[in-house]
Amino acid sequence: MDDRLRAIRSARPYEAPRHGLGLPQEVDICQKPKSFWIAVGNHYGNRRLRRWDHLTSVMGKIITAVEAIEAHFRRCATEARRRFGRAVRPLYVADERGRPNAVASAVLLDIDGSRFLATAAHVLNTSGLLIGGEPDLIPLSGDFYRSNGKGAPDDKIDLAVTFLSDDQRRALKGLPFIRAGDMLHSTLTENRYQLTVGYRASQNKAPIDGSKDLQPTRWSFTGFSASLPSSNGARKYSDRNFALQYSKRAVRESGELVRTTPPRGLSGGPIFDLGDTLSYDQLCAPNPHPAKLAGILIEYPTAGGALIGTKIEVLRDYAHHAKSIANVA
Repeated sequence: MDDRLRAIRSARPYEAPRHGLGLPQEVDICQKPKSFWIAVGNHYGNRRLRRWDHLTSVMGKIITAVEAIEAHFRRCATEARRRFGRAVRPLYVADERGRPNAVASAVLLDIDGSRFLATAAHVLNTSGLLIGGEPDLIPLSGDFYRSNGKGAPDDKIDLAVTFLSDDQRRALKGLPFIRAGDMLHSTLTENRYQLTVGYRASQNKAPIDGSKDLQPTRWSFTGFSASLPSSNGARKYSDRNFALQYSKRAVRESGELVRTTPPRGLSGGPIFDLGDTLSYDQLCAPNPHPAKLAGILIEYPTAGGALIGTKIEVLRDYAHHAKSIANVA
């Protein structure tokens, strides 16, 4: 495999908070590869060495292959957040004092010129949901096409999609929508590096000073694809699901070992595919590999394990059904 990169890796996650220039703030948690063994075939000639120049030398500083690969996926994730971050919206519920608290996430989609909002079906079991717009809060209304289980613990698809009304589209004007060209044709599950984005409930509570101004904090996690478990006890997974590695143990960039809490509030957010972890051409490319929407996050572990998503092909099918419902109505 002259043109393929073979990488044997072990990984540990680390947490790296960072803040953007404006709101919302960004918090990024990534899995960090501890070691990579690199091989590019039997002919490791000058041409291939030159192709690694831009990875192994940064401003005259020699870096390791581990650092180069980590930097590559960081660029991919950064570019994905820049392009699609605002298409991921927080979903709020007002508390007893009328203050909005984030409880879940959703994503805005544009498929063949029709605009949709997608989230996890179990999210709709909460009444009084509000979409976080810019700057207004918009009541989440309309007919959803939902999985048969309606988000019950044994609902393996756990997906809901609605066709946005004219009023909702006007209220969301100015926000980006993820288009069909930015979606995978079908979800890839082997040797992938993936990114999920959403709004953790613990970081998006109502302002304690009574202010009506919301300062949402978008949270993201990047890591390796994982083998899909057979079930979580109640929910039996199928070939319409996929998994992303996740752990409660994390290491900050400073080297400090920390424990992360379950990412409650990410349900309904998108999972993006950032590329093939074994692709020599992708890892050596001077520009970040373009992220593609791979599916919707439906479940997070209460302990270390895997984040579970529903695949893009199911999401696309649900969007078509949601449009049919809206046309009939």
